[in-house]
Amino acid sequence: MSQRHGTTGATPWSALRPSARRATLSEFRRRCARLPPPGHIRLFEVDQPRMAALLIPVAEVAGDAALVVTKRSSTMRLHRNDWVFPGGRVEDGESSADAARREAAEELGLELPGVELLGQLNTRGPILTGYLLDVFVADVTAAGPLRPDAREVAEVAVLPLSVLTADASYEEWTTMPDHDPGPGLIGRSVAAPVHPLRAFAVRPGEWLWGLQADVVVELLGHVLAGTDDGSGDGPPPA
Repeated sequence: MSQRHGTTGATPWSALRPSARRATLSEFRRRCARLPPPGHIRLFEVDQPRMAALLIPVAEVAGDAALVVTKRSSTMRLHRNDWVFPGGRVEDGESSADAARREAAEELGLELPGVELLGQLNTRGPILTGYLLDVFVADVTAAGPLRPDAREVAEVAVLPLSVLTADASYEEWTTMPDHDPGPGLIGRSVAAPVHPLRAFAVRPGEWLWGLQADVVVELLGHVLAGTDDGSGDGPPPA
């Protein structure tokens, strides 16, 4: 991916003190219990979209809640070498929630019974590849150690909320990065995004961006809402 020249945009946590840009795992779980019912963010029009599911795994690092992201293998058909959350196609007879848990367990080598769903975010799509994407959040601390499947996952990063929300960790771009998304299924290409692309730094020069970053912004907007009022907790935004 080429070097981007981004700007820091306004976020749900921009006005928060650094101490309020974090949460213990128990606080994170409690706030996810108050997530609003998921809506639907439409991106493209597709006659017969296929269902897929994405899961945001939540772990614990030194007492703080952290999100687990994976770097796609260079041999993958779609989004090779991109930083993403686990996910994949919903199989026949499978619910999207079960698909999200299964994909995370397979990609990260987790014990499936320990992948505990905490809530659901907005559905997105159809996306450029023709999939309608349901997005879930899960606590994976009881699912055993991370043992990523080398066929799909090149690397894993565990990013505490305090790292993701640091001012230097977030950018907004106005151009698409150089990358290979793989074959698009709906016969359209996007020369430039309709709105700035959001991006979170995973490490210098490597980013979690686009739709993957959008779901992080949505999630953090809920779990960090009201945390700077002195109580350490607060209601999610309306």
